[in-house]
Amino acid sequence: MNRQTNHSRKRAAPRVNFLMNLIDPIDGLSEGVFSIMVFLIFTLAFKVIWLRDTLEQPITSQMMNELIISAMGAILAWGIIDGMMCALTSYLAREERQRLLKEIQSADTEEEAMELIADDMDYLLESIIEEGNRQHRQHRQHRHLPGNQA
Repeated sequence: MNRQTNHSRKRAAPRVNFLMNLIDPIDGLSEGVFSIMVFLIFTLAFKVIWLRDTLEQPITSQMMNELIISAMGAILAWGIIDGMMCALTSYLAREERQRLLKEIQSADTEEEAMELIADDMDYLLESIIEEGNRQHRQHRQHRHLPGNQA
């Protein structure tokens, strides 16, 4: 029983669908919750506006169709506006990263580059990583930046 196992075999990368690359799971969940809230607000407005005279008034199929069409239109409008805001936010975040990268690459000295990295990241890391470890991390980041000859 001379059985060999192939330990060098690599695992397949987990499959990530298109939406997982596009939107954060928490953002996706909150968008779903907000869409449901918009729909519920429309149903409440329906009851308040159309049935304000008497609650015993029967709801006709025409009323229901108008409610569904109006609510779906509002949800669609919400999705378009939110999608545009998400795209704009992503664009601005990419531009900010590109600006920082250009500033770091154009720094005259390595110390100046380390200071730029520290200014960008220290507010996040100072409460969880010691100063020496933060500096080591900044040096590693600087070494791995595109266009860095160090």
